[in-house]
Amino acid sequence: MAPSQRLERMSDLLQEELSKIMDRELEFPDGALVTITRVEISPDKHYAAVFLSILGTEKKNILEIPFNFFQNTNFI
Repeated sequence: MAPSQRLERMSDLLQEELSKIMDRELEFPDGALVTITRVEISPDKHYAAVFLSILGTEKKNILEIPFNFFQNTNFI
């Protein structure tokens, strides 16, 4: 398997698992829709950038919910 294919598969898996965690552990205000649109993993696999799509209410306040959750937990 080529390295780029492996990173793509890892990105897809990480996106799926983070989506499950967000669905199970986080509560967003009514009318808010938060979706992980893509995940990009660095070639050395030490970092990942997670891209969110936020629709609905005040976006800045909603963005703080997953940021604070993942910043303060040991899930990953």
